[in-house]
Amino acid sequence: MIATLRHGGFTIQMAAHAYLLLGSYIYGFVLQEASLPFDAQTATDATADILAQLGMHHYTHLAEVA
Repeated sequence: MIATLRHGGFTIQMAAHAYLLLGSYIYGFVLQEASLPFDAQTATDATADILAQLGMHHYTHLAEVA
């Protein structure tokens, strides 16, 4: 990955930063996926609970996506 970033024009400092950033993102994504509910009904219920706490009328675009 570092070689690809370097060949793409990244400085060594920016390549190192991008490498660590991508690793952190991937690790965080995996942790999130491992802890989220997997069945559709549980996910729907969890989403409804979160939106109710946030106040859907304040976050209409987020509510549409959910």
